[in-house]
Amino acid sequence: MIVGQLFELALYRAEVLRNRGFDVITPKTKAEAVATIEDVEFDALVLSYTLPTETAEELVELVRQKCPAH
Repeated sequence: MIVGQLFELALYRAEVLRNRGFDVITPKTKAEAVATIEDVEFDALVLSYTLPTETAEELVELVRQKCPAH
């Protein structure tokens, strides 16, 4: 999953990964990202430098709660 404030940039990065065989989720909003973290299995979360620090920290904390062993 790729999350960034600039959705078009996230789409570009996702397309690069898709061209290399990866399945990529690109939520459009913070709410979609939170719902995806809570409801969908994924192997990696890529947070863009364009995200506000508070948002990035919140998403990381959600992932830590979902997967405490990682």
